[in-house]
Amino acid sequence: MNVKKEYDSRTKYFLKRLSILNSTYPIPLSIKACNLLINEMNSEKGFTRHNGQNYYVHPIALADTALDFGLVQQRWINNKSIDADLIITVCLLHDILEDVDWITEDYIVNEFGYVAYKLIDNVTKKEKTIETTEDYLERVASHEISALVKILDRLNNISTLSVSSIDHRHRQLVETKQYYIPLVKNLRHRYITDAAFYWQAYTIIVALCNEIERCDKLEYKS
Repeated sequence: MNVKKEYDSRTKYFLKRLSILNSTYPIPLSIKACNLLINEMNSEKGFTRHNGQNYYVHPIALADTALDFGLVQQRWINNKSIDADLIITVCLLHDILEDVDWITEDYIVNEFGYVAYKLIDNVTKKEKTIETTEDYLERVASHEISALVKILDRLNNISTLSVSSIDHRHRQLVETKQYYIPLVKNLRHRYITDAAFYWQAYTIIVALCNEIERCDKLEYKS
């Protein structure tokens, strides 16, 4: 993959990593998804994170972490190359249906296939419909790949809360403790193949929540 812009260090690293992977294990959907993400979800088009970074840094972090945990490589070892490609693709595009106006179901199906669309849709919140958090998370958990992506998403969100306001941190902490920590424990038993990842994710999320709460209490007292 050609690096044409001046990217941050993690994006540069991921692009090189993706290129190396593609030379050994073809991942056509992931390459296409990465190009779409960077072209559409950048600061020039109004997509930024809390700290002003290009928004695409967040989905790239998910895909990079999936590789760090061996979730993609595990699929290749088990002769599930399509699933390996889909994990990276869904990580990269998990917010695109929700946030980019012109991206539609038809577009995703035509460009990435129906399975990729369904997995991306699984992690897309339905703002225009009445859906409880419980129903949303059951939809997330209905497939092993959308479940992985959502936990990677929550893991990244929790790990970057230091740049958020106290109110935002509080909302994220309450939601994580009420819904996502129980979800991770459930998924560990539901998808045995990925049990080791879910145990590590649970341990990290709980530790981060405890540390953020401790720091916020100290900040409040001071």
